[in-house]
Amino acid sequence: RGAKPLIMATQQTLPAASAVSQNNQHPQPPHAHLTETVLTFSRPLGNNEFSWVRVRGQLGYADSYTIALLSCTGSHAIADEEVVAACATLRLRHPLLGSKVTFSSAHFPELSFTAPLTESHALRSARAQIEFHTFDDQDAAAGALSNLWMSTLADEVLDIRDATCSLWWGKSAEPAAGTYVFGLRTTHFITDGRRRLNLVRCFIELLASPGRARMELAAHFAGKTPRVGMPPALESLWSKVEHSDEEVTRAKVAFGEIVKYIDKASPVH
Repeated sequence: RGAKPLIMATQQTLPAASAVSQNNQHPQPPHAHLTETVLTFSRPLGNNEFSWVRVRGQLGYADSYTIALLSCTGSHAIADEEVVAACATLRLRHPLLGSKVTFSSAHFPELSFTAPLTESHALRSARAQIEFHTFDDQDAAAGALSNLWMSTLADEVLDIRDATCSLWWGKSAEPAAGTYVFGLRTTHFITDGRRRLNLVRCFIELLASPGRARMELAAHFAGKTPRVGMPPALESLWSKVEHSDEEVTRAKVAFGEIVKYIDKASPVH
């Protein structure tokens, strides 16, 4: 008698479970709607990205950088807080700037980015990514930074499990000088030289307009701007071209004719 109610209860839940299965409505996991889940983006590394991860090794081979020497006219000075805000803003615009690679023996390496919960979190994460320095000579500071990043010292290499990019900010020991050095180092699988220059341009534009970065951050956390997620791997953007055997045959014939024409047109040396 003690077991009978339990059997009846089990039989009563079967139709509901069956209906869920028939409608293909699988219940979501309990963590699906947590804020941390919504603000965390990840995907497996693309084949091209993974090839560069393998090439760089533990010494950061193929990692590259851009160094910009800045001078302010008049009495304008760039505060450290403006630098941090500019970095935080760019990390929201371009999540790869704040990304890292997670490794597991059971899964393929993944690229991940955790969007900040609040503006304060965004500023703290940005500050942690920047090295602040003071220099006496701008050219000497830029040269020393270039030599440092060009070397393959194990202590200075980017650990991609922690970050795939790093920023360096130096200012003159003489506040009235208005001279600065900005450096951005990235792994090649995150961005190439041309796109890194675009990041540097965006960074300088934010610094040239004091308060603009903080306004953009405030708008973002007020829900007035869309959230940017993890960009897809390069391979997923390629269009899939499919041809029939007949089309391939015609293409080969046409190519052969073009090659013969080129050979006939080429001068003999």
